Amino acid sequence: MNNGVINYLRFSRPETLYPLTGRLIPIFEALTIALGLLGFGISFFTTIVDGVCRQAYRIIFTQVQASWISIFVYVVMASWVTEGLVLDQDF
Repeated sequence: MNNGVINYLRFSRPETLYPLTGRLIPIFEALTIALGLLGFGISFFTTIVDGVCRQAYRIIFTQVQASWISIFVYVVMASWVTEGLVLDQDF
């Protein structure tokens, strides 16, 4: 830290990034488990039951989010592939 400014470029080197991410993995793992359990609890136990679909209506609260996450992962992978093809100097 220099004059209150953080130099984020130092984390572009694996030697400095890997120890940082190694320390952050347990924190993000605990947050993921806690928020996932909270989300499942809210979606399955506090939502009302639909009059027509009954209990099957509750699946919407997890299925929609899972589909959005999969779409996001697909777009991120496609952008990485596109970046790799564009920046590849061997073609």
